[in-house]
Amino acid sequence: MMEMAEPDENFQKVEVLLTLACNCRCVFCSFGDKTSKKVKPVEEIQRDLEFAKRNRARIVSFSGGEPTIVKALPEMMAKAKGLGFERIEMQTNGRMLCYEPYADKLVQSGLDVCVVSLHSHRPEISDLMMGVNGAFEQTVQGIKNLKGRGVYVLVNVVATQYNYKEIPELTKFLVDDLKVDGLHLIMVAPDGSARAGGKRVIPQMTEVAESFRKAVGYARERISEVWTYNLPFCLCSGFEGAEVEINMSLTQLRAPDFTVSIDDNRFRDKAKFEKCRQCRFDAICQGAWQKYVDLYGDAEISPVAGTPITSADEFRKEFPPMVRPEVEGGKKTGRFIRGSKGEKAPETTAPRNR
Repeated sequence: MMEMAEPDENFQKVEVLLTLACNCRCVFCSFGDKTSKKVKPVEEIQRDLEFAKRNRARIVSFSGGEPTIVKALPEMMAKAKGLGFERIEMQTNGRMLCYEPYADKLVQSGLDVCVVSLHSHRPEISDLMMGVNGAFEQTVQGIKNLKGRGVYVLVNVVATQYNYKEIPELTKFLVDDLKVDGLHLIMVAPDGSARAGGKRVIPQMTEVAESFRKAVGYARERISEVWTYNLPFCLCSGFEGAEVEINMSLTQLRAPDFTVSIDDNRFRDKAKFEKCRQCRFDAICQGAWQKYVDLYGDAEISPVAGTPITSADEFRKEFPPMVRPEVEGGKKTGRFIRGSKGEKAPETTAPRNR
C-alpha cells in the first residue's frame, strides 16, 4: 500500500478497517453486497499502526465490516496499546462482546472506547434491521459487559423507515437502562443496501430531524455527549450544537484495498442549491446527499435567516457542542481536539451506515 503524504498538525485519528466481512446483514449497510471476506494481513495492520504513530495520530480505531470476527484483533489492540496511543477505539455491532471472556480479552488488550450499533429498543425491529435473529439480545449484553468493565460506550443509531419514529424511546432505553456514555444519531446515507432499498429504507430528512430533536432534548443533560449526522444545518434547529460535521476529528481510513481521508471524502456526493446562498450556514454546510435529492427532491431545504457564520470557530461560539467534560464522581469523559485556531473542540468519529 502506498503511504500518504505527511498529514498536517490537525491530523488526529487513523481508522484501521480490518475487513469488509460481517456477521450481520443490515438492511442499510453502506457496503451493500460489497462485503468481501478479505481480511487485512497482520503485517499490514502493524504498518498501519506504525504509520499512525509516526504521523502523530492520537487515536486508533478498529472497524470493518465487523472487526470482532478478525482473530488478530486482540493482538493488534495490544500492539496499539504498546505504541502509546491516547485512545484505542473499536466500531462494532457488539454481538461478540456478549461473551464475557472475549470482552475481557479486548479490554485487557487496551480497548477503552467502543462505538456499538443498536437501532431499536424492540428486539424484533433491531433484529430485522441487522438481519440476524437474536442480534438484539447479544448486542445489549455486549454493551452491559463493556460498561461493567469501565469501557466508554457510544451507540450508533441509524435512522431508517423502520425505526426513525421510535428513536426518542430508544434514546431513553439507552440512557436510562443501559447507561451509555454517548449517542451518535445518524440519518441513513443513501449508499449500499439503503440506496437499493430506496424509499422503503430511506425516510425523509424533515421527519428524522423532528425525531432527533426530541432525542437530543432528552439526552443532552443526561449523558456525556450526543451527536447528529447527515442532516443539513437548516434542518437542525434546536440541536445545532449536536451537528457533527463541524466538530469531526481529522481521520484517515486505511482499508484492505484502499486508503482515503474520511474528512475529504465526506464532502463528496453532496448537493447545494441557489437558495442555499441565502442561508446563514451556507459557508460551513455540506448540503444534502445528491442521491437523497434524486429520491425526494430539494423542497425540504430552507435557508435560515441571520448573520452569516463563516467558520467552525464562529459556529461553536454560538452553538456550543453538546459534550459534558465531566460526569458524576469527577470522571473525565468529554474528549477534545485542537480547533483551527488552537482552541479546544470536541472530537468524534466519522459516520457510516453501521
